[in-house]
Amino acid sequence: MSKALTIMDLVAKKQKEIQAKKGRARPFKFPIGKTKIRLLPSWRLGDDPQFFHDFGSHYIKNDKGETEAVYVCTEKTFGQDCEICKAIGMGIKSAHDDETIELLKDANSGQQYLMNAIVRGDANNKEPVLIAAGIGIFESICEIIAEYGDITDLKEGVDLTISREGSGRNDTKYTVIPAAKSESVPKEVLGKALNLDEYVSQENESGLHKALTAVGSAAGLLMAPKSSPATAGAGEMGAIEDKSLSKSIAEELKDDAVDADFEEVPEMKEAPIEDDINEDELDELLADLDG
Repeated sequence: MSKALTIMDLVAKKQKEIQAKKGRARPFKFPIGKTKIRLLPSWRLGDDPQFFHDFGSHYIKNDKGETEAVYVCTEKTFGQDCEICKAIGMGIKSAHDDETIELLKDANSGQQYLMNAIVRGDANNKEPVLIAAGIGIFESICEIIAEYGDITDLKEGVDLTISREGSGRNDTKYTVIPAAKSESVPKEVLGKALNLDEYVSQENESGLHKALTAVGSAAGLLMAPKSSPATAGAGEMGAIEDKSLSKSIAEELKDDAVDADFEEVPEMKEAPIEDDINEDELDELLADLDG
């Protein structure tokens, strides 16, 4: 009986790892110019007011600027201790040169907020899309809610106009304002909203092992995830099997626009943990994911 349970545990762990690496719905990329959207209420339905989900991801690169691993930041996403954050901190403390320190700082996770929305004027404007917003955009949304109330309400809510200027990491700016005119949203649209709880659930043993190994390599240290004897074998097996770069949903969210300079929060430019990869890097990651 115990053998069967052990096998089931192993299979369940491997299924979770596979699910975490699967390509999922990609975040909407705002084009240059004005885009009108409507944020949707909570995917949890009922009276739950939670229309967004915190999210963060670590991008660990080598000294050549190549991405070695991507993994969810459990502190930014779930408010829990993050082994990757701890490993990065240890690496910075033990580093002996500025290059290594900067490399590790760049692996820190920025804060993002995931939301469901529909894009007005789109041919498929009844199909919800994923919005991944940085702190600047999200703060503006919160300010609008403070003034207008529940802008996500299907009948009485408020559409938003998001304007984008620029396309690079350092010259992209956004402004968010209430739209001059808003329309109601059909109830059936909410039933198609992405379950963000499931969407961010991507922790897996092999991915953690890969990320910690990448941090250790960047810092010149040997690091490994904490795991019990019962799970160590499964984690090691996953790490050996995964010869290529492990991809997770985090990669879908590292758009150059998400945490770029925001007009109302210019100090964001100075925060190294908020830096984004550019569009070419994003396209390369997504192409690898699909392949």
